[in-house]
Amino acid sequence: MAGKGLTKGRPAVVATVVAAALALGSLAGCFAEGGADHISFSPDGNAVAFSWHDGVGGWIGVGLSGFGWGLTSEYVHWCRTDQPDRLHTIRTHSGVFVSAGGGIDADDVEHLIFSPDSEHLAIVTVSRLLIVDLASGEHWRLPRVDGGINAVAWIANDELAYGETVFTGKEAGAYYVRVCRQKTAPDGPQAVEVYREDDNRTPRGFSPNGRYLLLAPCPWGRARLLDVLTGQVQDIGPRLAMLHSVAWKPDSSAAFCAIQSHWILPGLGVGLPLAQEFYLVEPEARRVRKTHQQSGKLPARRFDPLWTADGRYVVDNVGWAEISLIRPQPWQEIPLKDKLIQHLEFTELSRRSPELSPLAVAGWLWTRGPDGKVYAVDYAGERFIHIADGWRWALSPDGKRIVEVDGSKKVTVKPLALPPAAHARPTEPHDAAGP
Repeated sequence: MAGKGLTKGRPAVVATVVAAALALGSLAGCFAEGGADHISFSPDGNAVAFSWHDGVGGWIGVGLSGFGWGLTSEYVHWCRTDQPDRLHTIRTHSGVFVSAGGGIDADDVEHLIFSPDSEHLAIVTVSRLLIVDLASGEHWRLPRVDGGINAVAWIANDELAYGETVFTGKEAGAYYVRVCRQKTAPDGPQAVEVYREDDNRTPRGFSPNGRYLLLAPCPWGRARLLDVLTGQVQDIGPRLAMLHSVAWKPDSSAAFCAIQSHWILPGLGVGLPLAQEFYLVEPEARRVRKTHQQSGKLPARRFDPLWTADGRYVVDNVGWAEISLIRPQPWQEIPLKDKLIQHLEFTELSRRSPELSPLAVAGWLWTRGPDGKVYAVDYAGERFIHIADGWRWALSPDGKRIVEVDGSKKVTVKPLALPPAAHARPTEPHDAAGP
């Protein structure tokens, strides 16, 4: 087991202290956790990767406030889909942790991103970029400034782009934001900085092809679109606003943005939220189109919306839309919440639980029922097909295979054949022509 090797080679006193701490922690609370996360298919569909986290520990306190300690270790595994029983493994971190907040204080994996040619894997944590050669298993860390990574994307088979926030240490809260291009060869050159801003702005979302990046104001200001290849920028939306959500089309041709405008109280620096405005940002055309404005209802700050696989609709789970499909241009809302609740038999206590996400198949979405099972749902919310159990699964880019990882790290790849959707898009009397 992975956990047995965590103290191997460490001084005996460390193991003794941790064992004593765990025993003491049992009086207040203990935890042991593990499981797969970030399950990802390669673009060609021939490989699967996932992270695996093991942790044991204890805490004293109430809820998340208190004092925590224990052992933690994280791994990344990958395999070919035609050889799912042959896992390759690297360990990304391990050690003893002590946390005043009571939680695990570790540099955990945030993203696993395959290169466009499916030959390399980028492992992204808050402070590190690791590259894995999938054929040989060799891996290396890319040199970079010690900042917090906010966003990463491949822009070529041998090059990444990333955005980070770098704290200067000169004074509390002093930092700058920069975006870099980085060759991924183990002996490659240092990162090339393409953009820097000494301002309150955060890298928010790369386009799927990695060329464009949206930067969000923090807390308010103007959203900004950056062309990573040229360094050119374009401001978007009101002068004083918050960028609440970003969704890129699969082909990178447009981004759907929800921006909350604010009115700043004179002399106080406090922003009062006003209308929420929605924009289509089309970078190749250098065009920004306002598509809708909603007043009086504030957005929820949870998950960003996502485009459907065919690029026709945006899936929105939260805020005033509340589980809907949205057609941005011309604007149309198709609410699906009531259909999900009725079909999946959510109770009153779990009425806010259903959510929708796109599937890599035109005409289909997916949701999870109160029993934990995963269902494919058509755009009209009329057909439900059980496709997976639990949380540890992913769908291939072509939508024809599904992979599941169980509690023993067993990888199962099986075919998935969804029937043609009854409606490629929801049909309404005024919508016969489509977008």
